[in-house]
Amino acid sequence: HLCVVRCDEHKISNKELELVDETTAKSEFKSFINEKEGNHEQYIAFTFKDDLLKATQYTIQVPAGCPSAEGPLMTTSEWSASFNTYEPLKIIDWFPNKNDDWRNTAIPGRTWSLTFNNSLDHSTIKKSLFRFEPEVSGLGIEHTEDNDREILLHNKSQSNTVYTLLIQSEILKDIYGQTLQHDPSDQPIQFEVQTINSPILGVLRGESGMIIMDPALLNEPCYTFIVCNYSELILRINRVKPEHYQEYLLYFNRRNRSDVEQELDNKLPGEELLNEIIQTNCQLNEPKDIRVPLKAYFTKPSGVGQLLILIEPTKKARAEFRNEHWNDRPTISIWLQCTRLAVDVFSS
Repeated sequence: HLCVVRCDEHKISNKELELVDETTAKSEFKSFINEKEGNHEQYIAFTFKDDLLKATQYTIQVPAGCPSAEGPLMTTSEWSASFNTYEPLKIIDWFPNKNDDWRNTAIPGRTWSLTFNNSLDHSTIKKSLFRFEPEVSGLGIEHTEDNDREILLHNKSQSNTVYTLLIQSEILKDIYGQTLQHDPSDQPIQFEVQTINSPILGVLRGESGMIIMDPALLNEPCYTFIVCNYSELILRINRVKPEHYQEYLLYFNRRNRSDVEQELDNKLPGEELLNEIIQTNCQLNEPKDIRVPLKAYFTKPSGVGQLLILIEPTKKARAEFRNEHWNDRPTISIWLQCTRLAVDVFSS
């Protein structure tokens, strides 16, 4: 009496269905079965012997006249319910994209992005999956919980260059276990970096949030970030403890902070170790790596500890750009643990 119909009216034969044993059913559908006592006797659980089509609607039908195990009465009307299979994992947008009139190019060092149609499996995302022609230096990969359909590509790109991305699509997966479906010959993903003769935008990019280091693997621990066009930066380092973490959450993201907010939040938690202005000596529109040595700030002689690092351009550096708002304050903030024991958590 059970019938499964595809959206194109194709009926799946009952021979293609397979009943699920009671133990598996009670495990897979525990919440539904336990919703009310009668459900323990009033369900049928089945699966499909063959894979279903992706991005397709299916309808399960139980016709009128279905018999009952409790007596001679049969169902008097048809019952049906529909479900959709997941779309195959694919790239739906990227920045910069030459097909987008408003976002077709980027300045050197500006972070690129890839947007997917499904949420990504964080454990499958590795830097080695991404290769560029020509090769781009300073490549960094970022995937965050609050936007799990997007990958950010930090870089030290050069002006007047078009970079073509090649992805190992058979490794990257979404949360449904599907691998990326992408044909570079059909849809080449290219990032065009524009040629500009004057600085129109400053760039400050680096890994943010929680960073964990193993002191046994680092002779000279450091933090490296990318800057472009900003002439000087404020670098602050504080020694912190776990009880300071809630205060640190104010600085956790890299969204811009206004000058007014900066004045209110000027005091960072923990013990101040460094608060100085550094000169970047950047060349026009050329991204530059800046390395911050950290060994001197960890507990001696163990070399462990927790640091809060805050990096942002000075008001003078931001004022050098005519089209940059005075209240925009790009910020890098890091809670850095150098420890032999740590737990890293990503939830989706």
